[in-house]
Amino acid sequence: MFAELSNVQVREVLGRRIRSHRRNRRLTQEALAVRAGLSRPTLSKLERGHDVSLDSLLATLRALDLLDGLELAIAEPAESPIAALGARPTTRGATAWIWGDEA
Repeated sequence: MFAELSNVQVREVLGRRIRSHRRNRRLTQEALAVRAGLSRPTLSKLERGHDVSLDSLLATLRALDLLDGLELAIAEPAESPIAALGARPTTRGATAWIWGDEA
């Protein structure tokens, strides 16, 4: 869904979702701001989709117990099979392999 949206539109969607989670928990902006260690105006900006710091977003998600959702959204990448092969010690002998007709 987010791929076709601009950064401003993504911030607006996230802000609306954060506001909905706050309201579902019956928290005022002031109460959530205190829990997150933010000012109420900063939380208000976040909910309206304005540009706020990443730390403010993370603090808000943590205060709403939503921070673990980032683990699902941005999972640790799996190791590349090529990288795994490159990390293995080689089992070849000291001599180079040659074709049979090169002797």
